[in-house]
Amino acid sequence: WLARGLPLAALLLGLVIDRIANAHRVDLLSPPLLLVLAWNLAVYLLIAWQAWRPSRPGAWLQGLRHLGRRGGARGLAGRIAADFHARWLAHMAGALQQRAACVLHLCAAAWGAGIALSLLLRGLVVRYQFGWESTFLDATQVHAIVSVLFWPLAVLFGAAPFTLPEIAATQNFAGEGAAGNRWVWMYVGLLALAVVLPRLALAAWARWREARWQGHIDPDDAAFDALRAGLPGDLVIGLHGPQAEVLQGAGVLTPQ
Repeated sequence: WLARGLPLAALLLGLVIDRIANAHRVDLLSPPLLLVLAWNLAVYLLIAWQAWRPSRPGAWLQGLRHLGRRGGARGLAGRIAADFHARWLAHMAGALQQRAACVLHLCAAAWGAGIALSLLLRGLVVRYQFGWESTFLDATQVHAIVSVLFWPLAVLFGAAPFTLPEIAATQNFAGEGAAGNRWVWMYVGLLALAVVLPRLALAAWARWREARWQGHIDPDDAAFDALRAGLPGDLVIGLHGPQAEVLQGAGVLTPQ
């Protein structure tokens, strides 16, 4: 339920946060939008860097293993359970890591989709004022920033970039009315292209890798020799009761 509930919560969070932070304006230099884009870009760079490193379980899984070895009830049952969980984490560490990555990517995609949906839904009932304001930047500098920001949309989809006169005309949020429709769709397209679609692709990739990690535990594997060796020597496995005595007398059942 966490794998389904967390992305839904992220979607609602994107809707609410954007509504609280920006009720009636579409800010061309929106700090929340720039922060979301910068954060996702940093994540993509980190993933690309990790792709060059040897694959190994995360530190949090290593911590769970040590906790499983130390925790649990004392006695035979506790030792068997702790040893089993430690070996299970060692066997499934890669799958668990990919499962967590899949959920996190889905949450990031849902958060970006929530922000985009908030802009579209509010545009049905709110008359946006759009533009920008800055103490230190002029129209030429803002135009340069916007050109870089929306460059992927212009290259991939042929979206017309904002011109310098258009940027200058909307300073101090002077833009208003139906012309804001273009600004909103540029925002939505940028969020979809830079956040939603890449995160969905990464989630699908993590899910595929999780499926590859799936396996089974073979009790005859040498890794379980230590577990079998920990059992007391006088342990007898068999049936108890009148029926067991009959089977043993007939040579059908032999205690082991």
